[in-house]
Amino acid sequence: MTTLDTIAPGRRVRIVRVRSQGAVLRRLLDFGFVPGGDITMVRMAPLGDPMTLRIGDDTVAVRRDEAARIEVETHG
Repeated sequence: MTTLDTIAPGRRVRIVRVRSQGAVLRRLLDFGFVPGGDITMVRMAPLGDPMTLRIGDDTVAVRRDEAARIEVETHG
């Protein structure tokens, strides 16, 4: 399964599963990282952390290690 941390800028993906727990899971869900949701990778910081993503009309930044726990599938 592909994880969000491996997606190239400009790509759009759909969330399949969030493999996290506790406070980190709650924070990701609050940001909108829910199964079935669409995400567009906007950009990666020069050293790879954090990642900037667009969820709906919102732009959020997450750490690469958190993104590695989000399983996604590509569109099309």
